[in-house]
Amino acid sequence: SVVLYNAIDTQKFLPTKDILDQPLVLLATGSHQQPQRVMSVLEALHQLIANGQAVRLILAGRLNWPDAQMHVQVVIKNLGLSEYVDITGAYTREEAPELYRRAHILVHTKYKDPCPTVVIEAMACGLPIIGSASGGMPELVGEEAGILLPVPETWDNIPVPDAEAIVTAVREIESDLSHWQMQARARAVEKFDIQSWLEHHRELFSSLSGYSYQDVS
Repeated sequence: SVVLYNAIDTQKFLPTKDILDQPLVLLATGSHQQPQRVMSVLEALHQLIANGQAVRLILAGRLNWPDAQMHVQVVIKNLGLSEYVDITGAYTREEAPELYRRAHILVHTKYKDPCPTVVIEAMACGLPIIGSASGGMPELVGEEAGILLPVPETWDNIPVPDAEAIVTAVREIESDLSHWQMQARARAVEKFDIQSWLEHHRELFSSLSGYSYQDVS
């Protein structure tokens, strides 16, 4: 048996140089099932801005808990973040590469996420990752493509890294952003490119069947 992670087309998910000199943009995306994931990122943004950081947040994907839209808008207003947060909602797979290319860092704090494709796509676009050190995240991100923050091992609740830890990670990555970006892109190409995924399947099917599969694409 072999472990084959989710794969992506790294020639479609590509970095851009257009935003390198712009103020820092954080991205939080995916299907947001738990409010604490979003709230911790908003609180981190608030702390960064309060400390004089030039930073914005793109909040993308579905807000998928009861009264989520109203909840998020109230928190944004109470924290004084209305001019610093772009809420884009759901997006198509075709729109995904451009979404990633609008940001510098992906913040993905979902607890025990097994193999999130959003993380691999972001890395391929040159976004280092700030996330939860749980689930499949350590295997995907490694030590070179981002900073994973410790969370308790529990089945009683859904812990996420707190805002202070996210702020510290943002500052560490920003201090050497271009290096982290190159590392994220390199890891995505090495580990998760679709052509390597297809080749692994070709080899596996050939070994099991005794037939040489020349093309499974």
